[in-house]
Amino acid sequence: MITQPTPTYDFDNLLHGQVMTMLGVHLGELFDFEALADACAADGRYEFLLTSAPVWIQGGVGSSPNAIAIR
Repeated sequence: MITQPTPTYDFDNLLHGQVMTMLGVHLGELFDFEALADACAADGRYEFLLTSAPVWIQGGVGSSPNAIAIR
């Protein structure tokens, strides 16, 4: 009989989920920094403000990252 391994971590205490849902912090793990670097190289400008603007949906619990580089 083959059994599935039991996870060794507690899903309820993962920082990733708590930071996103309880504090509203948007993590940039899915940002495409390679495309940003290519755009900077093409323009010759490397100074910008990188921010994230979540999609505003009343009652929503999640949003795509929506990275924005402002020059």
